[in-house]
This record gives sequence, structure tokens and C-alpha cells, in this order.
Amino acid sequence: MIHQDIDKAKRTLATLQEEKRARQERIQLAIDSKRKFDADLHAHCQIPSAKERSSLS
Repeated sequence: MIHQDIDKAKRTLATLQEEKRARQERIQLAIDSKRKFDADLHAHCQIPSAKERSSLS
């Protein structure tokens, strides 16, 4: 009986660890996507510096 409880606890722990790992992967993908989006947005919407603006005139 105790061995069954231990085996069940080990399986539960393994399941929770796998869910945690998968959740961390999704979070990291979201962070990476946000960084790429921010970099792309910055590249496309870059505001010229004062020096660059004066040279355009």
C-alpha cells in the first residue's frame, strides 16, 4: 500500500515537473517573440535624432 502511494506520488511529481517545463518553454517563446516584435517595431519606426533631422533640412 505504501509503495503504491510512493509510486503515485512519483508519477504526480513527474507530471507536474513536465507541466512546469512546458509552461517555462511557452513563457520563453513569448518573451522571445516580444523582444523580436519590439526590435522590429523600433527598426521600422525609428525617430531620427536631432542631428539627423537638421541634416535632412
